[in-house]
Amino acid sequence: MSTTQLKAIETIYVVGRNDQGPVRICSAANVARLKSLGSGKPNALKILYESDVCSPDFVAAIVELRLCDFSTKPNSKYFDVAAIEVYKLINSLAQKFCEGESPSQL
Repeated sequence: MSTTQLKAIETIYVVGRNDQGPVRICSAANVARLKSLGSGKPNALKILYESDVCSPDFVAAIVELRLCDFSTKPNSKYFDVAAIEVYKLINSLAQKFCEGESPSQL
């Protein structure tokens, strides 16, 4: 994989039913799918925050590892954390990674 591919800028999203959680981190493809599943329901998922980041899949994976203790159940992609805290973590990690920090330092 080339550095250009690794550093692609794309949007990742924090989605949930409300700002208090649980929340999930999604790529654009996942957001489209989740929105279609929840459309028309009173408690449908909505985009709470979005960030343009380098290598969104990599950043999302690191965030999920950092939040694993807050998972709603084993192996779940939903985390019982306030959306703003997840957004702050995404931006912090993305900034460090895009500035060239080694993945092992994140």
